[in-house]
Amino acid sequence: MEETRKNKRLYSVLYGTEYGRFFLAAVVSLTVLGVVFLVVHPVFMTIDDARLRYVYAGYATGTPESNYLFSYGPWSTIISALYRLKSGFPWYALAQFAVIGFSSVLIGKTIYKVSYRKKLPLGLAVFLHVFLYYSFCLFSTILMHFEITAILSGTAGVVLICGISLTEDKKSQIIIDSILALLVIVLSFAIQFNAFYATCCYLLVAFVYHAFRAIQKKYKVKMAILWVGLIVAMGVSVFACKKVENNKKSSAEWAEYMEYNKYRVSYWDYPHIGYYDDPELFESMGWTENFYRLTGEMYFMDARFNQENLEKFTKRFSWLNFGTTDELMENFSESFQVLFENSSIVIVQTVLLLSVFIVAMVMLFRKELLKKLWPAVLATICCFMGTFVMVVVLAMKGRLPLRAWLACIIPGGLILSYLFIDGLFPELYAKLRAVSDTRKRRLICALAAVVAVFAAGALFRTYKSSIVDDYNYRAACNHSTLDMEAYAMAHPENIYVYDHFGSQNYNVFREYNLNEGVPLNAVVWGSSYVFTPTYYKQLACNGKTQLLTENLMDDNVYFIGANDRSYQYDLQLMLEEQYGNISFNAVDQIGQYFTVYKIEITED
Repeated sequence: MEETRKNKRLYSVLYGTEYGRFFLAAVVSLTVLGVVFLVVHPVFMTIDDARLRYVYAGYATGTPESNYLFSYGPWSTIISALYRLKSGFPWYALAQFAVIGFSSVLIGKTIYKVSYRKKLPLGLAVFLHVFLYYSFCLFSTILMHFEITAILSGTAGVVLICGISLTEDKKSQIIIDSILALLVIVLSFAIQFNAFYATCCYLLVAFVYHAFRAIQKKYKVKMAILWVGLIVAMGVSVFACKKVENNKKSSAEWAEYMEYNKYRVSYWDYPHIGYYDDPELFESMGWTENFYRLTGEMYFMDARFNQENLEKFTKRFSWLNFGTTDELMENFSESFQVLFENSSIVIVQTVLLLSVFIVAMVMLFRKELLKKLWPAVLATICCFMGTFVMVVVLAMKGRLPLRAWLACIIPGGLILSYLFIDGLFPELYAKLRAVSDTRKRRLICALAAVVAVFAAGALFRTYKSSIVDDYNYRAACNHSTLDMEAYAMAHPENIYVYDHFGSQNYNVFREYNLNEGVPLNAVVWGSSYVFTPTYYKQLACNGKTQLLTENLMDDNVYFIGANDRSYQYDLQLMLEEQYGNISFNAVDQIGQYFTVYKIEITED
């Protein structure tokens, strides 16, 4: 009897109090992350995270640097300061995982709170928390990308706001949840501003949900005070972040780069006129067919790859730039075809969202449910249609890689699921509990379990098929990268240029100690990093003011290429157009993957 009372007290403390739910969500989230780390070693999804880490940690310039791209001042300043405090420690990875884990805690805490209100069992609430993480957030843990981390942070804030009940929560709890929501939403802006804009779209869903609930339960004044406070605080915080960033990038060098970068983005990420569409135009700029093909492999360190030339065949990047109807439809078709062919996880996530939406819409045919749950129904429609519109717009812009899809589907899926848990799901559960026939109830539970297991299995298979190739490629790069960078550090008198895809340190935990040497003299030939003021700082550390095509033949400049010679061949063709006979003389071998070449002009 005493044991039963203790269990009930523990249950009540864990599930019935805000502190208990926070603790429970933290335990579950850390357990999920721990299991992931036991199974796989996370890697970066793209070169951008690798570049950010190398700049923040000081591997590019010799000292930790916070003034770079993508992320805003407060976030980058904190991480670079941590690297100054202790170099060689994986601060960048830990900061990302801290945000991912904290976001999961806030989402889980909110799920537990609404589940407790709706009298759902604790075990079911924990299952929902884990299943939603597994369905929408696991990708961000295995293939880390700062943009996905940022959208997860913003999503946690929106879910937290959706979970605030002005009629049932204590005032202190409302204030704490509002502050936490504001913190993670502003954090999403600091980590990656585009993620913040997506978050704002889903803030509209939260506003609609609160507004309709306020109308239903007649507390419009309280709702207005809450939202005015949130919007003002968020506006001030975002303005402050933006002001800090503008001050950091107020130099003429940064202004010149940011203007050029809009055209580089348009060239690299969006549809544009190609060489074969208008060869005369490209030839007039000095862009031969071979040079155009090489820039397609992100070879940007050339004087011809400049703003003046790029603006002749690309439009200055803007979300308001749209092409003709035919171009939009072609982009739309190609984007979805590539996405669905290369990433089967997209199909399963689409089915999950459609399933939740269709089941939620079924309540429209049940007048008693619609009368009771109409705020959740209307918010669900807004969430689903908003996600649909965002995905379609990105597809028509020709900008729907997997990470852009995830930036839409993570908030869309999690917020839609929350609305389902706060709306129809408890009603379905109550009806199941009300079934008097024990055998019938067990049969329904068994069917639900089968569906859940099938969905989990489908997710596992698609995660495996979607991730395994990308993961294996990036994991394989890590060893060769370390060999390449070790070789460069062993020859500090030289500069080693390497291609974008040939060698990147995607290992999120592998760091260097600044006191023991860093790969200052290893320079990538492309990406958004080239031509930044940070890039020129790295060149200055190596005694250079520029590193362009003509510098590849300098005495102390070497090229590191993959043994399959894939990019070396294209580079040689382009150089021979300019300089005549060119020889790539192998001077050393790095492991089993890379060769060091000295590029020289030879006599006819």
